[in-house]
Amino acid sequence: MFFALLVPLAVWLLIALGVGWPGEVFHLVQQASFLLVPLVYARAVGLRPLETSGYVRLPLRKAALVLVASFGSMWLLQGLNELQDPILTWLGMGKKAAQERVQLARGLEVAQQQGMLLAGFIFGVVAPLCEETLFRGLVFRGFARRLGSMPTLAITSVFFAAMHGTRVQFALMLALGLYFGALVWLTGSLWAGILAHAANNIVVLILTAKYGVRMETLRGPWWIYPLSAVVFAGAMTLLALDRRGKVATSS
Repeated sequence: MFFALLVPLAVWLLIALGVGWPGEVFHLVQQASFLLVPLVYARAVGLRPLETSGYVRLPLRKAALVLVASFGSMWLLQGLNELQDPILTWLGMGKKAAQERVQLARGLEVAQQQGMLLAGFIFGVVAPLCEETLFRGLVFRGFARRLGSMPTLAITSVFFAAMHGTRVQFALMLALGLYFGALVWLTGSLWAGILAHAANNIVVLILTAKYGVRMETLRGPWWIYPLSAVVFAGAMTLLALDRRGKVATSS
């Protein structure tokens, strides 16, 4: 499994070093490596690639709960984004973080200028499918067999956040990594992580199309945060109860 991680890590290192290839080429190569390396690795060691990566059926009820939890999480993530601002400023990273936000928003705007359908396909289908196959497929399942689920959830989430390579996204991506991993663990299906990842990316894409770089200034009324927390916690609790019932039945 460690050998299988070398290709995506090598691509990430090239991006970090700023090797002079077009960014779009690097992005496509990186996403392709995230998807193909786990599947090729599983085939090479005599396993069924899709089942080994977690591609098992996600029941409709669980899919609906995943979507409810995902939409409930979005204001909470926005609140987390606000909380990290004073921390980054205190650490002397405020100016750099602001520049990174503008760059990220402009990157999405450029993608949208090439067509919303294409941008939606890349951010709503390709990125969730490829990234989840690596992080919550190969890496999560491989480490979980050796370390257990909870330590692996933490490790893969840190790895997921680090691979995005920006200060301003680290806390957000760490939270999303924990969330996507928890969904896969609770449901037993990689499709749960892919669905939640796609929902998050599509909402960000839509908001960027409407507000552009002003998206960072959006603020909700105070009551939206506790309401979102209740919705999120309720959906996650139901998924946990489903998992507990399934474990009890199988034992």
